[in-house]
Amino acid sequence: MDQCSSKPIIIIVSGPSGSGKKTLMEHIVARFPEIERVPTFTTRPPRAGEVANIDYVYITREQFDSYRESGEIFEFTKTYGDYYYGSPKRYLEVTDDKDILTELDYKGMFRVRSASARNVISIFIAPPPLSELEKRIKKRATEQNLADRLKIVSEQMQFAWAYDYVLFNIDKQKFLEEAEQVILSEQIKRKGFLKLLTDRHAYDHTL
Repeated sequence: MDQCSSKPIIIIVSGPSGSGKKTLMEHIVARFPEIERVPTFTTRPPRAGEVANIDYVYITREQFDSYRESGEIFEFTKTYGDYYYGSPKRYLEVTDDKDILTELDYKGMFRVRSASARNVISIFIAPPPLSELEKRIKKRATEQNLADRLKIVSEQMQFAWAYDYVLFNIDKQKFLEEAEQVILSEQIKRKGFLKLLTDRHAYDHTL
């Protein structure tokens, strides 16, 4: 019996800037209110439309360093050469049966997958062509590091193969429907294994 499949889930969403991570995560929590979105820490200021403690936990560099020293932030990265992002230790812990959702880059995904007591489900969002991606990024905000963000797309795409699921955000409706299917499939899998664990004596008295 796959004991891992019965553990609470952490759903990790990754993808290049402008690929649709925010859209996907908002859709998941609206469609599946039992899943809790747990944000990462960041030292960058919020963008227009972002909400503190939902999109990110916005903290100062001094607070970030303090959380790292205390262990509240267990892994971190400096993205695009400007701001820091860090993962809370909750990603590693199982203190209840609640499934959680978060956004991480591929480095964070590997670290959580290797250390978390949760069952890690990883979703990579493949972006549209670079010309369309550039339009999305420019529309979203005035990015001073647009060139860096576009350059890193190819690096991120190299690690898409390591994810459990790769979703292409070309047609928005189809993209979100496929994401729902992923979550439903994983929830059904977990419920089945939990039922087996709970009722295993009724099916096999030797267990």
